[in-house]
Amino acid sequence: MDPTIPPQPPSIQPITQIPATPVNPKSNVVSVYVVIILLLSLGAVGFLMYQNWQLKQQISQVQPTLTPLITPTTPPDPTADWKTYTNTVANFSLRYPMDVLLNQDSKGLTTSTLQVTVTKMSDIQDQPFNFTKETAIKDQQSLQQGKYGEHVDWPTGGSEKVITIGGKPAKTYTVFAVLEVCDVRFERTAIVYDQNYQIILRYTGPNTLKQSISTYLTTDAQNCSGGQVWNQNTHLYQDLEGKTAPESVQNWYDIFDQILSTFKFTK
Repeated sequence: MDPTIPPQPPSIQPITQIPATPVNPKSNVVSVYVVIILLLSLGAVGFLMYQNWQLKQQISQVQPTLTPLITPTTPPDPTADWKTYTNTVANFSLRYPMDVLLNQDSKGLTTSTLQVTVTKMSDIQDQPFNFTKETAIKDQQSLQQGKYGEHVDWPTGGSEKVITIGGKPAKTYTVFAVLEVCDVRFERTAIVYDQNYQIILRYTGPNTLKQSISTYLTTDAQNCSGGQVWNQNTHLYQDLEGKTAPESVQNWYDIFDQILSTFKFTK
């Protein structure tokens, strides 16, 4: 008999242990920081997107108010169709309304008149109401200093003024009566000097203007045979300056200022 070989016990392989990798605590901190930064960035982006969305909603709800474009317009020139007067002696020009009569006697007329008087200083003759050569010389000197100068004619109280005509200093005044108690008139006068010339512009309104200012007039039976005279308790000049006088006389008054605004020296 063959000898029996006793069974061998199974061989047991030894278990090899894998060493554990040590965890670095600094890596965990960095990871946490990165996660926090990412979360904050996402939150900020989300907040900004939300604000932008809200702003768009508000803009879409607000209706824009359109301001109409205003084109500046030049007011029409009221003197554009007026006649032109040119003086080649004193070298000036001006314009005046079509219905105004130039250099004509105003007595008995139903329209306004404009008298233009040009006199060389050396040729001035003495006239009533202080229109003298001496007065003219003093006037010219006073106006150059911005002063009114000598009193001439019969100006209404408060109407004597220094103005500018054609770039030159001038004087102007208004006359409603001369000497006589029964005198009722409508006159505006301007006097300007240029070199050796005296220029007087006198604008006279027709007597028909009295029909529109009855409240400023009264009657004087004793001195004027019942004719109309000025009511001393009224103030027509102040109303004319304040643009509150009756329309017809106010238009007459204002036209003289427009005539003066067209005055210009040509040399």
